[in-house]
Amino acid sequence: MNVVLMLEMHPQYQEMIYEEIQKICPNIDEGVTTEHLKELFFTEQCIKESMRLIPTVPLTSRLATEDFYVAGCEVVVSLYELHRNKKVWGNDANTYNPDHFLLERFEKQHPYSYIPYSTGLRNCIG
Repeated sequence: MNVVLMLEMHPQYQEMIYEEIQKICPNIDEGVTTEHLKELFFTEQCIKESMRLIPTVPLTSRLATEDFYVAGCEVVVSLYELHRNKKVWGNDANTYNPDHFLLERFEKQHPYSYIPYSTGLRNCIG
């Protein structure tokens, strides 16, 4: 639902997704295959950017297993804050920008800079 909201707020991207779908799936009435979905790169960028700005899971927690300041405490991670951290995402961290997920840009980021469903052993498989 948040993806629809973000695209409504940014119609230029909504139009770009429409054009991509028309290009990749010209005969959409015949069905969409897994292969089609793999080619919807810009659509995926927009979905990820929506989840970055409005995470489905806003907080997660973990038990500290090693000393860092205080061992044995539970650490709460705000995904909302992490996904808007300007040190990670740049000065436009609070702006809807699907280019945050361009492959050449995103692959340079820390693997835990974007964790919309948490990560690790307790990762949501949804």
